Amino acid sequence: MKKWLIIIGSIVVLILLVVRLIVTAVGGEEDEKQWYVSQLHYNFSAEVDSVEKFHQNGGLVYFHLTRGSIETSYEKKLNKKLKHSHLGFIYYNRGDGVKIFTSRPNTYKAGDSISVDSEKDNLTFYRDGKEIATAKISESLSRRPF
Repeated sequence: MKKWLIIIGSIVVLILLVVRLIVTAVGGEEDEKQWYVSQLHYNFSAEVDSVEKFHQNGGLVYFHLTRGSIETSYEKKLNKKLKHSHLGFIYYNRGDGVKIFTSRPNTYKAGDSISVDSEKDNLTFYRDGKEIATAKISESLSRRPF
């Protein structure tokens, strides 16, 4: 009987340790996202060139800047300081333009305007001067494999 109590107790302790590890990791990732956005120092406007849809809930918004600037290597420098994951907001490809991931690709179209203010954690899309969508940059970050 004592043997079974020791085995069950050990399993319970192991499960509790795994749950604690998961909760700590998730909390750490959320803290890192907030820190990451606060360090971006992005404040620019852009115009949507095109939208590439992967499926209903995912795609890329290609754009060009109309005001402000973006340091193309800055996000890589920030990722070197992260412990839990690699994050990304803006993607750069030579000849491919600048793009961001969106979970609502059907919402946007060429000619829409984008306003990005990382100090306020704010990403806003406009069409014909009217706001059509807003999101938090921290919720728009994607995980990068490396």
